[in-house]
Amino acid sequence: MEGELLGDGGLESSATSGNPGFAHSTANFCYSCYLEKSLADKDLYTNVELLPSRNGGKPQRRICTPNNQAFRSLLARWYPQGTKVVPEDLVLTRIKCLHWYLGDGYVEKKNAKLSTCGFTWDEVRHLVVMLGTLGFRASVDRHSGGYPVMRLLTKDSLAFLEWLGKYPVEG
Repeated sequence: MEGELLGDGGLESSATSGNPGFAHSTANFCYSCYLEKSLADKDLYTNVELLPSRNGGKPQRRICTPNNQAFRSLLARWYPQGTKVVPEDLVLTRIKCLHWYLGDGYVEKKNAKLSTCGFTWDEVRHLVVMLGTLGFRASVDRHSGGYPVMRLLTKDSLAFLEWLGKYPVEG
């Protein structure tokens, strides 16, 4: 779940129950089906809606779970003041990075990129340091929208993608 939260996944708290629900949007149809099945396997059934394309791209699939107390600890950790942050004690693993990449990564001009638009520049620089401890050099670029995006260096991009291993989905 933390890999999805590094990307376009989010938790939305209910004012009535106090329990959050999980939501994730992606244009990767195969990955969204994989997430939907993975959540259902944990008895977290989802509502799926198709969202129109953004900027002429592919349409998005938005997956939402009902509010569930199982997400409370994640909400406290990732949204301590109500805004999504990178938890200070986060440890990046291959699985977290794989889900982050599948949900919100891409390759552009031989560089693997990980979208980080929901985080501050300092948080993204911290993620760059964490990737560095795993042996992958990255930098932070300014996206055309003004937010930070992480770019792995060209020669580290292929190694990173190989390290992620076999994708759980095709496409």
